[in-house]
Amino acid sequence: MPDKSKDKDIQEMRAKGAQRRSEPDEASESRRHSGHEPRSDSGRRLLWISNGLMILGVLLLMGALGVNIMLAGSARVLWVRVVAGAAGVCFLAAMVMGYRDLIRWFRTRATQEGLLSLAFTVAVWAIVIFGVYMGQRYSHRIDATKDRLYSLSDKSVAVLDGLSGQVEIVTALRASARPELAQEVQRAKDLISLYESAGRGRVRVEHLNPDRHFDRMNELGIRKTVDVVVVKSLDEGGQSQTLQLYDATNEQKVTSAIMGVTRESKPMIYFIEGYGQYSISETGETGLSTFKKLLEDDLYEVASLNLMTEQGQIPADAHVLVIAGGNQPFPEEHQKAIADWVNAGGKLLLLAPNRLLDEEGDAPDFATILADWGITVRADVVLDPDSSSAFSYIPVASGSGIGEHSITEPFRTRSASVPLDPLVTCSLRVDSQAPEMPGQPPPPGQPIVLLRTHNLAYSKTSREFTSATKEASDTPGPLTLAVCASREIGSTIGMDDEAELMTTAKVVVIGDEMLAANGDIRVALGVYQRSPSRAFVLNCVHWLAESEDLITITPKTDTSQPITLTKSQRSWNRLVCLLSALVPLVIGVSIWFVRRA
Repeated sequence: MPDKSKDKDIQEMRAKGAQRRSEPDEASESRRHSGHEPRSDSGRRLLWISNGLMILGVLLLMGALGVNIMLAGSARVLWVRVVAGAAGVCFLAAMVMGYRDLIRWFRTRATQEGLLSLAFTVAVWAIVIFGVYMGQRYSHRIDATKDRLYSLSDKSVAVLDGLSGQVEIVTALRASARPELAQEVQRAKDLISLYESAGRGRVRVEHLNPDRHFDRMNELGIRKTVDVVVVKSLDEGGQSQTLQLYDATNEQKVTSAIMGVTRESKPMIYFIEGYGQYSISETGETGLSTFKKLLEDDLYEVASLNLMTEQGQIPADAHVLVIAGGNQPFPEEHQKAIADWVNAGGKLLLLAPNRLLDEEGDAPDFATILADWGITVRADVVLDPDSSSAFSYIPVASGSGIGEHSITEPFRTRSASVPLDPLVTCSLRVDSQAPEMPGQPPPPGQPIVLLRTHNLAYSKTSREFTSATKEASDTPGPLTLAVCASREIGSTIGMDDEAELMTTAKVVVIGDEMLAANGDIRVALGVYQRSPSRAFVLNCVHWLAESEDLITITPKTDTSQPITLTKSQRSWNRLVCLLSALVPLVIGVSIWFVRRA
């Protein structure tokens, strides 16, 4: 009878042997899946060579980066290409020699999960980069400041919208070399960036480093030692204009430069001289040389005109005539020539002389020129006892005394005022052709009051007055100080009566002969300071020359608006702050207790 216990022991021994024989197979399978299968000698050599090529490729890439930093010009491009190409060859050879290990590496679970994470990360970064690119390409800025500090004025935007060609603005500014001007340099660059954004492709901006871009600066004629901005038209035969640093921070100057380089021709302004008028060549206190420079900065051509030498003929290229004062008799035939020229579509700016203070009594009243316009220059002196100035009795127009017109638009603010010269200003009489209708435009040709004093002002009409105090014989205010008028003139062309060439005749009369004199225009750091009265007379020229886009752009100031809370509002504010801190704390503690339970 067979021994059953021995058979059982034999079976157990056979099972253990089979188990021991299967263990190497499982281990080898595990090593195969984990990439640690034993290699032959040739396989190990290929692995070492592949790893060495990979390390060499990384070193060559680092060398290419070093070459790019150290060399310059064409040599840098050549050597970077050579070294980077050698690195690429090393990487390719390493992949070919170790392709089996690479395949096994890709099959492992850890590699597949890592590649999936890498793909997800790359996708997220691609979305972020695409969003940044789209934001820069199609950006839109919102200026929430009250005075629109970070936006261009409507006039500048209108000029940019009207451009038919492209304009290039090139900056050559150094902030690091002159730390005291760093703020001005940044202001200029910020302003120019606004033009680039509002230009919508019509304005191209280029920033030059004066210490590096020598060829480009020589091409533009820029000296290395100055900080300038060049405005240039990209049209064929286009002009260019160079702005100093202080001008480049002024929106008025930049807009004027853009108009100047894109304008086909410059308006011609003639100053009539020869009868005691102020001269544009005179550099003294009573000269007009500074005012001439201001006009030339706004891209006008300025010249003097003596009607005696010209036999009373007005040049055909004249856009605007300016008569600044006068203390000698103005011939009647010359007045009639000017009146005929204006009535035919000319433009005239008259700074009326004060006839009351003329000792000889020869100052003209220009009645012949102004007869058709309903304007009369009075023989008086305007005094304003409530001018609140360091100099007493300065005539000032402010508030409701500033009329509604494009000339006065920049001054129609609550705090704006336009002062005129004391003991020189005379008043004007306006003969209205129709009753004034509130809110309605005046009839064609009717004068429009630009500046008017308040009720406390008065005028002296006697040449022998010895006291500035108001007397019974004085003319009470309000008194008119400046007026303008315009009317359309039609001229028939050919035989067709319906074909007419329409032009506009314009007149501006100001009762201050010294409003544009040198003594009233301050110069600081090489920049002409445009006070309100000088800006006003410049606006008159812009309106007459039909360059209303150049009408002075009001400087912007950062107006602070503090918030003042009442006692009740401060209590509610503290309560809201306290609750905003306590509510999250209570919610967090409650969640913690719930999880503990």
